[in-house]
Amino acid sequence: MQESRACTLIAVALACRIIEQHVMVKDVWSLSNNMATLEALFLAMIDGNALHRRLHQQRLLPLDHTLSIPSAISAISLERPLVTERFFAQILDLEIDASQKLQDALEHCLTWFQNQFPLPHRPNNLGMIWIVDKRSMLLLYQTFTGMVTLFDSHRHSSWGAAIAQVPVCRLPELCDWYCEQALLFFGSRPSLSEISCVVSVEDFNYSDCAYLLDEKLLGKSAARLGKLCDSFLVHEGQTMKRRRRTRSANF
Repeated sequence: MQESRACTLIAVALACRIIEQHVMVKDVWSLSNNMATLEALFLAMIDGNALHRRLHQQRLLPLDHTLSIPSAISAISLERPLVTERFFAQILDLEIDASQKLQDALEHCLTWFQNQFPLPHRPNNLGMIWIVDKRSMLLLYQTFTGMVTLFDSHRHSSWGAAIAQVPVCRLPELCDWYCEQALLFFGSRPSLSEISCVVSVEDFNYSDCAYLLDEKLLGKSAARLGKLCDSFLVHEGQTMKRRRRTRSANF
């Protein structure tokens, strides 16, 4: 059976459900404390796969196509306009020291979130949608618990979806663990990654938008990415400069 390519839609749908239903992701080892979390994941998988099939039936999407994060948000927003992508798509060369580079990118997301939303007005949920080797996952940081939870909707050998959780201070261990699992279950050594922050539409001030890109990697990575380009803003100190960004349409 061909593996579903609805993973980006599932990740966005799950972020929407957690935000909309105010789900608090507690200790994932305690099943009884996380029925709302499991229900949100189950329904997001149903919603994401159904929407992916519908887009295919409408000839808007090949069945084997994995949506980019903006495309998935646009598709989900037709029914659930709850989240928006804010902040950046980092293009990373992961051929060397993948875990450390993933950790750096995630910490960059968390730093942006903390600076964008100072306490005591910080929202509870920051979604970080992480695409590695055409597989999309949701990493959820919750302010009230200080925990980062990874939701991976893919099959893992004979097992189903995976959930992993660490305190934010142990983020390096989560990155190490995922890189090991990617090789064990999927036989992959990720070379490129895209990470984008998604937050509730209600929480975000649309007048302040910053995109960042490690341009040093473009020369090596651009050939492997799609040719979809758009304008974006890069924040350098106090100066906003107009740049160009390359982004994969099918990452």
